[in-house]
Amino acid sequence: MNEQQLRCCAASLIIFSSLAGCSRLRDFAAVRPQAGAVSVSVEPPKTEIKYLDGIYWPQGKACGRAYTFWSFMCRPEFQLQLVPAECSPHVWVYTVTGVAVHTALPLRTWLPFGVKDKLRAHEAAHIKMCEEIYKSAGEAAEQCGKELMGAHIRAAAADEKTAFEDAKIEAARTLDASYREKMETMADRAGVAFDRITNHGMNEVPEEQGMKQAFEECRKAPQVTPSGSQKK
Repeated sequence: MNEQQLRCCAASLIIFSSLAGCSRLRDFAAVRPQAGAVSVSVEPPKTEIKYLDGIYWPQGKACGRAYTFWSFMCRPEFQLQLVPAECSPHVWVYTVTGVAVHTALPLRTWLPFGVKDKLRAHEAAHIKMCEEIYKSAGEAAEQCGKELMGAHIRAAAADEKTAFEDAKIEAARTLDASYREKMETMADRAGVAFDRITNHGMNEVPEEQGMKQAFEECRKAPQVTPSGSQKK
């Protein structure tokens, strides 16, 4: 994390949920994919607030030593069917025939002891903004699943069992990246805009006004594709 990111009082914690390595994802209720269908399960957002004093939190932060993390997470599961005609020695090809996605939004705020009400309200606004964006999680996850339905996934491996597992991981990575692009990118941009508009909660701009202005700016801004081109 660079110096500029450290000064920012809000940031997203990117977690590669496609690898199912996060303990938060292991406890998700299993959502089994059904052939020819995309199913979605949305877990309610969960917020945790922690208090830290100067011993544990660096001094001199421009944002007043407050910080909020968010992560738009998903756990996808797939039904894959082998396509024998497309396979070759040590290369297996599968088509996606079913998708199930479970989403979650863990949020955590760190506040110093004796925090002022204005700064507390500022961090609470970051949480509220993420929760507002998360309202579209089900729709976004379903769209990501539909984009993968029928897609061919290639996997090179020494044996078919390994190839099958590799194909599932690759499909999960693809869906996870698409979901985070739809959800997390908006949250990150809105959070940065909100911090700039409110000077990290240290000016007199009301939180509701700052939130509204931040969302308006993000919706008007051109979208940047992974290749670097812009979409309007």
